[in-house]
Amino acid sequence: MSVAAEQSAVPDLVGREQLVLANARLGQARTVAQTSGPAAAGSARGPGSARR
Repeated sequence: MSVAAEQSAVPDLVGREQLVLANARLGQARTVAQTSGPAAAGSARGPGSARR
């Protein structure tokens, strides 16, 4: 899901009182995915699989 789609869908999914928290959680999830995704992919391929 793109950032624009997330931002437009969140108000429909959570109440107004939880909107700030929901947006913060989305930001945290995006950050975790961006920082740990490449490492997870690298470890899934295994050591020694890099091209030389």
